[in-house]
Formats: sequence, C-alpha cells, structure tokens
Amino acid sequence: QPKILSHDEKIKIANEKIAEAKTTSTEYTALFEKYRIQYVDQTVNQELKKYEDQGAGIRQQIEDLEQNKPMLFGKKDWQEQREKLVQQHQEIRYLHERTKTTERTQRLHDPRFGREVVIKHIEKHHPDLSENYKKAQEFLQALAQLREHKRQQEIEKDKVKQKDKDDDRDH
Repeated sequence: QPKILSHDEKIKIANEKIAEAKTTSTEYTALFEKYRIQYVDQTVNQELKKYEDQGAGIRQQIEDLEQNKPMLFGKKDWQEQREKLVQQHQEIRYLHERTKTTERTQRLHDPRFGREVVIKHIEKHHPDLSENYKKAQEFLQALAQLREHKRQQEIEKDKVKQKDKDDDRDH
C-alpha cells in the first residue's frame, strides 16, 4: 500500500514538479527562440540572394545596352530603355536594403513569424523536449486554474464574512 504523505511532503513534491515544469519551459523557449532567429535569418538571406541575382541581371542588361549605344538613330529609345533599367536596379537595391534592415527587424519582433515551422522542427529533432514541454504547459495551466479557483473561493468567503458582519451590525 502506498505511503501516506504529510502535507509538507506533498508541498515539497508539488514544488519540485513546478520547478521541473518551469525548467522544461525555459529550455524549450530558449531553443525555440534560437531556431526562430535562425529561420528569420535564413528567410532574409534567401530574399537578399534573390534581390542580388535580380540586380546582377539588370546590371548586365545595362552593360550590354552600354556596349550597343547608337551613334545617331534610336538614341531616344536607347536612353528610355537605359533609364528604365536603371530605375529597376534602384528599386531592387532599395528592396535589398529594406529587407536587410527593416524586414529582418520586423520579423524578429513578430512572435508569429516562423512559429509553425520552428515548432515542427523541434517536434522532429527534439521529440522528448517537445513532449515534456507540452506536459509542462498542461501542468502549469492546471496549476494556474487551481490558483485562480482558490482565489475566487477566498473572494467568495470574504464576501460571505463581510455580509455576516453587515447583518450582525444591522441587528
């Protein structure tokens, strides 16, 4: 038959479980943030590479156009085409710089960005931690609900006491 635990022993075990759950949550959160930052950087780098490739293509078109500059006829069309390419190149360069600075920062500050990808990555590569984290979260949520329930009970108890005091004064 299991040993009957004293109140102090129960409190000690509960506190150990709470500490374990908090440690697991902290470990998971740190790993999650590490992978999320890596995902943000990977995504930004892919976009930067795409803009660099587009910019290089446009620069090559400009250089090709420069090699074939007309002497007399078609200068106006050539100039318009060149200005259009230069404008496209400037737009790509702007997008590149914006992605490198503003977009990266916005993604880092948006906790939803990459969330699902990172969760799946952790589930796949760290299944024990992922499972322990889910259990820890369930435990901590249940504990929070118990505390809230106890707090509500105490509020109700205080209301009854106050009502009893008020009733005693009225008589």
